[in-house]
Order: sequence, then C-alpha cells, then structure tokens
Amino acid sequence: MGTYALLKKSVMLLVVSAVASHLTRKHQAFILHLLISVTLISCSPVSLEVTNLRSTRAEIVGFANKLILLIRDRKLDKLAKYVHPTKGLSFSPYGHVSVNRVIVKEGELAKIWRSNPVIIWGNYDGSGQPIKMSIVDYFKTFVYAADYTSAPLIAINKRLGQGNSYSNIQEVFPNSIFVEYHFKGFEPKFQGMDWRNLILVFEKRQDKGWWLIAIINDQWTI
Repeated sequence: MGTYALLKKSVMLLVVSAVASHLTRKHQAFILHLLISVTLISCSPVSLEVTNLRSTRAEIVGFANKLILLIRDRKLDKLAKYVHPTKGLSFSPYGHVSVNRVIVKEGELAKIWRSNPVIIWGNYDGSGQPIKMSIVDYFKTFVYAADYTSAPLIAINKRLGQGNSYSNIQEVFPNSIFVEYHFKGFEPKFQGMDWRNLILVFEKRQDKGWWLIAIINDQWTI
C-alpha cells in the first residue's frame, strides 16, 4: 500500500473513531473488530510478499542491466568483483548446462582475458565438435553475440526462447534466479529460428545483493 493510501486510511480511522464515541459499547466493539480486520488484510503476509517480490524483481533486473554493460564493454576486471568467490563463474554455450562446463574463478577471470588462451568451452550443437577458442572469441560468439542492452524482451526465471535442448538451469543452479535477455530473431527469412538469448544466473549473497554464478548463451539447436 502506498503512502497516500495509508494516510487516507488513517484519516478514515480517526473519523470513524470519533463517530464511534457516540455509539453504544456493542456498536463500538463491532466497529473496532471490523477496523482490525481491514488493517490485517491490508498488511497481510500475502500483500507484503507481493511487495517484496516486486522489489526483488526490480533489484535483480537493475543489477543484471549493470552487468550487461560491463560485459558489452569487456570490463572483465570489474565484472569479476560480482563473481561468486567460491563457486566461480560458469560458462555455457547453450541452454543445457553441462556438468563439464567451464568454470572460471573470480580471481582468474581478468587474467584469462588478458592472456587469452585457447579453451575448450563445450561442443558445437549438431556436429559435436569441440568449441575451441579464446575467451575473447567466445565472448563474441557465445556471450555478447547481439546488443543485449537493447534486447526487446527481458524475463526473470522464465524461458522466452528454447530450442530442442532441455534447459536445466534451475537444476544445475538450485536456489538461483536468472535474468534472460531475448531477441525473437533478426532475419525475416529465418522465421524466428535465429532467436538469441543471453542468460545471467545469480545467487543471493548472505548480506545484501547478488553473486553472478553463470553466463549462458542460448539459441536454436538441432
């Protein structure tokens, strides 16, 4: 309930109380019971839960947008500050996250970016051939493959685009929350089969805020 609504209710309670002072005790008791019921409904756990949910959604999207800018600008040193200190940062080239995925520790992210070694990031969909490339090339191909700062659709804990592969994000990362940036497609001739997603997976910190635990690319798979 907003500040104005609470103020309005407070005024109403004062007015009713003034009127009730001239009523019999029986009527006063009835009015008091009614007012308490209204107040409890307005401040019920369900109402507070909805308010907290909206606040959390706004918080997590704002945080994700901040990290998207760091990813776009390749500021891996700053991005590393938000990586989980013990779980590190998982990378997945597709929506189905492999148990053998690449996991980079918080302290190694900027170092790997600077040294730029060739890494096997998984396997290509269809051919099954290993995805062998540097982290710089991987970011171009499987992380920031589109301008996600202008993505037309953003969802929280909801898949907007999914190919034939099974999405197991919440199984691999239980108790997490993910933000998905989605493009429905780019070329009309592909009839939407060239859709693209970037998914950031977060875990709640013990204090305030979130840790980044995974960056997942997703696209149409065979």
